[in-house]
Amino acid sequence: MIRMCTAICLLPLSAAADVPTVLTDIAPIHSLTAQVMGELGAPDLLLPPHADPHDFSLRPSDARRLGAADLVIWVGHGLTPWLEEPLETLAPGAQKRSLLDSDGWEKLTPRAPEMHDEHDEHDEHDEHDEHDEHDEH
Repeated sequence: MIRMCTAICLLPLSAAADVPTVLTDIAPIHSLTAQVMGELGAPDLLLPPHADPHDFSLRPSDARRLGAADLVIWVGHGLTPWLEEPLETLAPGAQKRSLLDSDGWEKLTPRAPEMHDEHDEHDEHDEHDEHDEHDEH
């Protein structure tokens, strides 16, 4: 996170203090980046909030936004592998920050599904349903 803040702050700005054009890939990264940027400006979000980041297809307007970006902050190849090539071809002059490749992030190992089954106690509180047990006949 500190490197991302530093990257935003160190973007070359003109004497007129132009706000850098920052583009993020998914909504959670957009939210974090917006908090870091504060009053400096607002990042742009590439994927709509409900789009599937695993197989999203760029539209021409998305390609234009990539080309206009000064900085692109994305999760990385593990979540949005389709973005790697467009970043190189459509945003060659932009700084790129892959969060998965950044230092300081703890990468957690996914839990196996059977680990969650051990704690499958979600329905135990419903065993006391007296409404069906009472027979008026």
